Amino acid sequence: LKDVIKKYLKEIDKQVKDNSLREDTLRAYRSYLSNLEKYLKTRDQQDMFCLKFNRQLVGGFLDHIYFDRNNSPRTYNNYLGFMSVFSKYLIRKDHMNVNPVAGLQKKPKGEKKRTVIPDKDLKEIFDYLKLNDHPYSVACAMMYFGLIRRTEMSKMLVSDISLSKRLILVRPE
Repeated sequence: LKDVIKKYLKEIDKQVKDNSLREDTLRAYRSYLSNLEKYLKTRDQQDMFCLKFNRQLVGGFLDHIYFDRNNSPRTYNNYLGFMSVFSKYLIRKDHMNVNPVAGLQKKPKGEKKRTVIPDKDLKEIFDYLKLNDHPYSVACAMMYFGLIRRTEMSKMLVSDISLSKRLILVRPE
């Protein structure tokens, strides 16, 4: 299994280089597989064959993610989704015949928890940043008032911002 994981990550890396997958996808997949490998190591199964990658093992791994690591239903569901993608790869490459994820259910998830920063505190934060780190305050203001997410902000170029037109370009890629 560990050899197949390496091969899978190489293929995903190639897809990122070909712009058919995002860099964030590769980062997430690496994280999922790293946690899977750590889990297998704790069970002394790091050298297992793909055929032993079955529903019982995947279910145990997902339970570990949810119960032992005390993660949210959203995280559990993300891992379940990835396990489905990875299992389909294993089947497509003839490493196994049966999808070990089939029949495993998503956990119901509640509303995403968001914290509203009171206006008084928000003003205090922006005032502090303007005095102590003006460039960072501008970036924060763009994200907060322009509804720009962290990932899009990190990919922006200076040329994407036109102060005279009061325009911020968020590229589709």
